[in-house]
Amino acid sequence: ETYSYFVRAAAPACTGEWSEGAAGSRTVPVPTGLNASDGTFSECVYISWPALPGAESYELVRSAEDDVSLGETIAETTGTSWSDTSAACALTYYYYLRANYSAGSSPWSEAETGFRAIPAPGGVSATHGTATARITISWDALDGATLFQIWRYSEARGRNELIGTSTSTSYNDSKNIQAGMKYTYRVKAVFPTGTSAFSDAADGWLKASSPSVSASDGVSTSYITLSWSEATGAATYLIYRGVSSSSDSAALLTSTTDYAYTDYAVSGGTLYYYWVRTVTSLDTSDFGSSDSGYVALPRVSRVSATDGAYADKVAVSWSAVSGASSYEVWRGTSEETNSASRIARNVKTLSYNDTDAAPGTKFWYWVRACDVGTGFWGASDSGWRLLSAPSALAATTNLVDSV
Repeated sequence: ETYSYFVRAAAPACTGEWSEGAAGSRTVPVPTGLNASDGTFSECVYISWPALPGAESYELVRSAEDDVSLGETIAETTGTSWSDTSAACALTYYYYLRANYSAGSSPWSEAETGFRAIPAPGGVSATHGTATARITISWDALDGATLFQIWRYSEARGRNELIGTSTSTSYNDSKNIQAGMKYTYRVKAVFPTGTSAFSDAADGWLKASSPSVSASDGVSTSYITLSWSEATGAATYLIYRGVSSSSDSAALLTSTTDYAYTDYAVSGGTLYYYWVRTVTSLDTSDFGSSDSGYVALPRVSRVSATDGAYADKVAVSWSAVSGASSYEVWRGTSEETNSASRIARNVKTLSYNDTDAAPGTKFWYWVRACDVGTGFWGASDSGWRLLSAPSALAATTNLVDSV
């Protein structure tokens, strides 16, 4: 503000007249102490300054170059700080400040540089055993980011490795990973002006795979054998058994670290279904495909075939077998089973009449018990059909030779 100044002389007895006036003003101080944050915050550049006595407001200009004339006013405030949230990440800006008074404005301050830190992605997560072949990593969207880098750490590798990039907010990792291993993921955001620091870490792992199980079909009358291939990352295996192909019927039998198991708690005439689930240090696999198995029925004993008792048949009989729902009858031309052919099936009784046997020919007979499978060969018995008596027999009587 401009003032007029006057002077007059003074003595002990009087004072003189006033001089001619002279105009004068006090210089408006240039703001000092301007401070802008250098990557301290990812959400803004924070600018602050000391208060100036008499200042009514402050004008803050931001420029991409060290030239106030090329800048733009980003704030007019009565306070002594400002958060520049519109600054681009990782780009250095020049800030200038001037104070506004009732009589005018101060000169611009010296430039102060500052920049906004590149924000690391937030909300990073990785799936926990939701798939057997991939781990899905996801994160929150980030304005201004053009690309995201996905980094992975595992104890086996012992270091962070860049495994891929994404322009979206998710990534499926299927590279060189296996069940039973925990992987730690971090994400970096790429902006036109630079790349962020690592995000917070997120652990993820694969779902364990269920091995395909194979169950024996009638190899023994007392047990069913199971086998399966080794599953990657397996610590142990859970063996389940049911009476239908639905896993809803499955009950846990036992656990084992082997790749085979023998089930002795079985009975003939029942078809069993088996599943094997993999247990790793991190999770347990789902139920996979099942396989059915059964024990063989015992050998049929006391097979008896008639020896010429009937001219129209060979009568075959046998003892019952527990668990059998029907029987097969086999006939051969020797005591060896490789000569046998099946002549009857689904026989519900304990006897059978072989009316097709050739009369006067000796045959051997076997009976096999049946239900979900066919029982072992038992002992045979031989039998034969009586030759029929000749019919229409005639003889002459009272014949005399002529002379």
